[in-house]
Amino acid sequence: MGPLVIINPYIYVYLVKYITKLEVWDHLIKFFNNQKVSNIKVASIPVESQRITKDKKEQILNWWNVVEQESIELALNYWKKLRNLKSTSSM
Repeated sequence: MGPLVIINPYIYVYLVKYITKLEVWDHLIKFFNNQKVSNIKVASIPVESQRITKDKKEQILNWWNVVEQESIELALNYWKKLRNLKSTSSM
């Protein structure tokens, strides 16, 4: 189980009603916008298709581009850096 376990469904419903109040929601949006950092990307936010394709398909393509492809690119860059470190240290 995670760090927060809500056992009573009444409390859960109350919490959802509270955080979705317009003024509270605006405060949450401002808070999270102020907490952005450049080295963390959120890929789990659902995307809406801007084309004829369905949203689910667009979500999968977004995940593929943002997570899978970028993970491969970062891994290759890391491997190149390691290889360069080994070649310069053997000189």
